[in-house]
Amino acid sequence: MSPREGPRTYAGMEPEERRVQRRRRFEEAIIDVIATEGPSAATVRRISATAGVGPRFFYDHFRDTDDLIISVYDTIAADLVTRATVALVSAPHDVYARAHAAVGAIVESIANDVRRGRFLLSDTPAVVESRRRFVHRAADALVEQSTELGEPLDKASADVIAVVVMAGASELVRGWLDGVLEVGPQEITGLLATTLTSLVDQRTSNSWPRTSAG
Repeated sequence: MSPREGPRTYAGMEPEERRVQRRRRFEEAIIDVIATEGPSAATVRRISATAGVGPRFFYDHFRDTDDLIISVYDTIAADLVTRATVALVSAPHDVYARAHAAVGAIVESIANDVRRGRFLLSDTPAVVESRRRFVHRAADALVEQSTELGEPLDKASADVIAVVVMAGASELVRGWLDGVLEVGPQEITGLLATTLTSLVDQRTSNSWPRTSAG
């Protein structure tokens, strides 16, 4: 509890309820600010104004703006992973079907709230670093899924595939959100699922591109 708050109820809410609500408002505010104004606008004062919460309360919840950004990124990423995992449960037992189900669930979630997509694709350093960690998690999931399907990938190959697919996904989604590419959620899902499947097939069939000897 903030030292500024006593144990009294205010506006029908207990102190801890108010604290939780303020945190959620800060989290929504950083998504709004970055999605609509860009990373340079993400100051404590601007975030607090968007949240409708006094700046003095910001540091009750976060060390700095990077701490807030990382926390929100991890929350959104965890939600996307959960959606993808649920989609995998009912997907047929093959690489393309599972890739399409998982990617489709993620793209659909972004389509339902494009602010989150813009936030995830922003170039603020805290987001860039969080995105790198997410790619490694995606590679781990790819190893697990490929093993379950009887076409196991080694971690090094999965890392490369995850980077290629995530880079393509970022540019496709960015182009779609910015209106510079004539693609939509269904096309993006199909393209990414096809790309991932092709890369997995190449690796597991020993047709993976080789580096020329120096």
